[in-house]
Amino acid sequence: MVTTSETYQPLEAKIIDNQATLLKTGNLADVILVSGGLVNSTEHKAHKALLAAQSPVFAAMFENDFEEKRENKVRITDIAGDTCQELVRYIYTGQVGEMDRLALELMEAADKVGILSWEIILYFYIFAFGTPECFTIVVASSGSLLDTTTS
Repeated sequence: MVTTSETYQPLEAKIIDNQATLLKTGNLADVILVSGGLVNSTEHKAHKALLAAQSPVFAAMFENDFEEKRENKVRITDIAGDTCQELVRYIYTGQVGEMDRLALELMEAADKVGILSWEIILYFYIFAFGTPECFTIVVASSGSLLDTTTS
């Protein structure tokens, strides 16, 4: 017999919570993302399957015989550590903790890893709430972000 309790959680919410726990603990992580430059690099433990399920760029790295697959390490030198952390949090949970501070950087990072729905979320956030920077977004028929410029 199935009973309802105060701790009942829909399956989708339970999956998100479990993935957040995996991210927080690094339990069973099988890849390291190294973000930032050579001097101030940051390492983030992650899981190939979760990254590949959300990103065609990560999927290609891990499904083919690339260095990233062999070494279990992905170097992303043009994404800062805090931006990478929030991008990975989004991939795992659909949530971002510092959207107001990192919106533009997250949009560029999301484009880099091919997460189109993420770009759309950021696009609406930026235009709904505004930012001090002015920028142009050109979207090709594929929906890929082509250009972010400040003026």
